[in-house]
Amino acid sequence: MLKRISLFFMISLSHTLACDFLITNISPVTFTYSQSTQNLGGIIQIKRTSTSNSCRKFTITATRGNSPDYNRYMVNQGDSYTYNVFQNSNRTRTLKDFPEAKNNETIREQFSNNSSQVYMNVYFYPQRFAPPYNTIKRGGHYLDVVTFKVHKRDSATVDDSRNLSINMYLPKEVYLSLVDTGAGFNPNDTSQTLDFGILEQGEQRGFDLIAVSNAGYSISFSSMNNGKLVRLGNNSQTIAYTVKVNGITKGLTSSASSPVEVASGSGLTTTSGAVNHVDIEIGSVSGKQAGNYRDYITVTATTTE
Repeated sequence: MLKRISLFFMISLSHTLACDFLITNISPVTFTYSQSTQNLGGIIQIKRTSTSNSCRKFTITATRGNSPDYNRYMVNQGDSYTYNVFQNSNRTRTLKDFPEAKNNETIREQFSNNSSQVYMNVYFYPQRFAPPYNTIKRGGHYLDVVTFKVHKRDSATVDDSRNLSINMYLPKEVYLSLVDTGAGFNPNDTSQTLDFGILEQGEQRGFDLIAVSNAGYSISFSSMNNGKLVRLGNNSQTIAYTVKVNGITKGLTSSASSPVEVASGSGLTTTSGAVNHVDIEIGSVSGKQAGNYRDYITVTATTTE
């Protein structure tokens, strides 16, 4: 007699999804230049790969960037502007990376218990410090790159990371001052009147032309009468004059329509500026009709870098 035996097996399989935290987005940080401190807010979006309660807690850290420590700064060709990234809104605790970071120097967050939430926005707090008083910094783009990292809570192992560019644009500027010979830079002194009194050939008057710039400079002259004094009421009567800047003669013959560069410099000046001395010398007055003679020179400065 054939006996048939049937065996039944019930197998239960359980599968736990791996828990990882990912950085899916991070808001840009772009400071604007000013003489005061600037505070910004930043957001990091974190995604978890499992909604289990064992995949809730995570930590965010940030690297030093350009700095050898955590006194962070943006750089432009050797010049720098200081800023930092903080983990609290009061901006009292710098956000750091392992192994240096203590618990209050990281961002420690967690998803809600028994939640199906997959994404979470986490906040960080950048701050640009006020620049030192009375300094000249190179104009242009300042940059630092900080790497933000996300870890499982209390783990130095990095689940994900993303680089963040910290930016600021410092306007390229030049300031011009026309002062009496030997006087210091004065941004409010931007004109000179040279009164020769009774005109005589060879008579001279001078002044200093001072430029303060963070991106090089070029200074040009444009003479309304192309290098001549013109008699008021009779413009057929003219007296030529010579312009020297730093001892070098500058011809203004066609400068009414084509301004003439008379001085230039590269890079940064000091806060006291680059001094360029200007001399005006009267030409021949022989046979000239008596009266008042005048010319106007427009002085223009531009950055060059």
